Amino acid sequence: TTMIRQLGTAGPLAWTLILVGFFERAGLVQASSSECDLSSWLQEQAGTDKGYHVLCVRGDRKVQVHLEGVADVVPSAKTLEFDIGDGLAEKLETSLKLRGTLVFKPKQSPDGQGAWKGPEKLKWAKQSWAVFTEQGDRWEPEELDSKLAHFTGVLLLFEGGTWRWPGVRVGFE
Repeated sequence: TTMIRQLGTAGPLAWTLILVGFFERAGLVQASSSECDLSSWLQEQAGTDKGYHVLCVRGDRKVQVHLEGVADVVPSAKTLEFDIGDGLAEKLETSLKLRGTLVFKPKQSPDGQGAWKGPEKLKWAKQSWAVFTEQGDRWEPEELDSKLAHFTGVLLLFEGGTWRWPGVRVGFE
């Protein structure tokens, strides 16, 4: 009862903070983009995991994309931001170049016995990409807009569409 009496004397700011805290804990609102705990998913070095991107789906209905899963503290880190809505999959495909052709020029012959003597470059179509929740649920690109309508939090985008554990540095705890 003492706590109830103390709450009864709380001013408007205190009541606002109490209500915001209640709604945040209930998952009904989110305070800021810091709502995504990306610490377990972002890399501390650039170039460690090509084809892996970390998405933070925020309560303001925006998606922040950390390219190649690189943390903001890395000078070369790049992020993109998109509004959630029609065509997000297409925007991701265009911006991240998720569709198209892979091109590779081998340095040596397939048997490892000398230089490559085949065509100048090998080319093949990229596999489809997919997004995974932190719980491991796989979302296909065509499902993205409908599933994001009621989602906030971290998503992991893998080029090639197959889940893999992101790389970690030696000594990571």
